[in-house]
Amino acid sequence: MGCYVHKGIDYAEVDFYVGAKAAVAHLIEGGGQRIAFFVSEHGTLPEDARHRAYKDAMDDAKLPLEYIVVKHSERAPARAVIRE
Repeated sequence: MGCYVHKGIDYAEVDFYVGAKAAVAHLIEGGGQRIAFFVSEHGTLPEDARHRAYKDAMDDAKLPLEYIVVKHSERAPARAVIRE
């Protein structure tokens, strides 16, 4: 995934962009044509690394962006939306 360590302080930051882009690229390489991004009904922050990675990987593959809007960030409501 990528990780940044700052010397002199006890701090490590995970680079979600690298991991998310690799995950989406893996789905595309496996033949995925419809890959959706879950977003809460309140939207996603423009600086969300996972969202930027999703958009970049989909743009690289020239695939359309798809969003699944969920009311809660819990898994059960998200699964229900997928089944619809």
